[in-house]
Amino acid sequence: MNIQTINARKTRGFTLIELAVVIAVLGIIAMIAMPNYQDMMVQQRLGSAAQQLHTSLMLARSEAIKRNADVRIQRSGANWGGGWEIINVADGDMITPHDPLNGVTVTTDPATLTQITFNRTGRSSSIGEIFTICSNPERGGTERIIRMETSGSARVERGGTCPG
Repeated sequence: MNIQTINARKTRGFTLIELAVVIAVLGIIAMIAMPNYQDMMVQQRLGSAAQQLHTSLMLARSEAIKRNADVRIQRSGANWGGGWEIINVADGDMITPHDPLNGVTVTTDPATLTQITFNRTGRSSSIGEIFTICSNPERGGTERIIRMETSGSARVERGGTCPG
């Protein structure tokens, strides 16, 4: 064996110091990225919850028009975050239930809002009602607002900071 072959065998791989530096750099990058990732997950959960409620409101309206009958969406838990169901008012049959929302709180204005009925033309019995969906309200999280329009449609808006 010559000296070049022996030196080539010694220089393969990484030294312990090089490995420690790479691990330290990866740790720093992970610490910087983690808060942004957590914020992104909260925003996704919030947007998803708002979209689910909005879609259910529009489904209830659509079913009322399609069936030419009154259709009601009502909360099934202690509040709207506990789930809701869409019901045909004429026969009491449930059209579709919805599971509780996780990781968000839902409040309404007025606070006593337990149901919204859409008539056969798609108009709502509740005009001007507001659903506020908050993430982390105890820490001043962000919110989405769903507003019921005069026509019976609803729109989702980005809100500000949840009341703490």
